Amino acid sequence: MDGLETTMHASKSYPNLKILMLTTNDEGSIITSIFKKGAIGYLLKNSSKEVLIQGIKDAYQGKKILSSNLTAKMIESLSEKPVAKPGDLPKITKRELEVIKLIAKEFTTQEIADKLFLSTNTVATHKRNLFVKMDVQNSVGMIKKVMDWDLI
Repeated sequence: MDGLETTMHASKSYPNLKILMLTTNDEGSIITSIFKKGAIGYLLKNSSKEVLIQGIKDAYQGKKILSSNLTAKMIESLSEKPVAKPGDLPKITKRELEVIKLIAKEFTTQEIADKLFLSTNTVATHKRNLFVKMDVQNSVGMIKKVMDWDLI
């Protein structure tokens, strides 16, 4: 499971659990998804020691936590339309497009990782980001949208 799935399952199984994400991902749509799935906080791994300690203390007390430099990205993400229309495609990175093309060729996560010289966790993160950007639940939904949008 990736962080998004883990957050969703953990918050359902343990409703009083306070989940504080520590990650390198600074994409607004992912951040909003994490909060929607039950996380109480979202900090970047490059945060200072003091910020991390204070974040843990605040999360324990039930306060919402967000790395200060992510506020603008989060607001931007919230103001965007949640589902892209055919003429209004989500921003897809070059690497994400590579992952999409390999998924369409029926490559497994491990095969994609090997081909692109990435870890399987990084490939899973790209897939999760694409699912959020495209508002789909799985690879089949993603490929259907990509084909509708003539990206491959």
